[in-house]
This record gives sequence, C-alpha cells and structure tokens, in this order.
Amino acid sequence: MKISPAGLAVDERRGLLYVVTKEDNGLYVLDMVNHGVARRLPMSGEGYTCLAGAFGGGVVCERVGWG
Repeated sequence: MKISPAGLAVDERRGLLYVVTKEDNGLYVLDMVNHGVARRLPMSGEGYTCLAGAFGGGVVCERVGWG
C-alpha cells in the first residue's frame, strides 16, 4: 500500500512527530526517541496538515474536504 505524508508537526517536548497521510487516511504518531510508530489513528478523510503544541499542547489535524 502506498502511503503519502501530507502534513508534519513536531512536539519536541514529548519527542513525537505527527504525520497525517493521504491514501490510508491516518494520523501517525512517531516516537523520535525510539524510532518507531507509537500510534496510528484513523481519520475520516485524507490528511492535509497538522499543528502540534497549539491549543493546550495537543495536536490539531485538518483533512481534505473539511466542512
């Protein structure tokens, strides 16, 4: 399966990289210390962009076609 990263955000304090993807409609949380996928969360559409650390330290993602 082809997975294309569309948006990246870094949370340096937690050592995490957030990646939203096209094709498989997911948000990947990557552990930059242990160099692995910490979690994959499904999205209801293709990922477009994300921001980490905003809005109280969480992550905000936007998908294509967000209404």
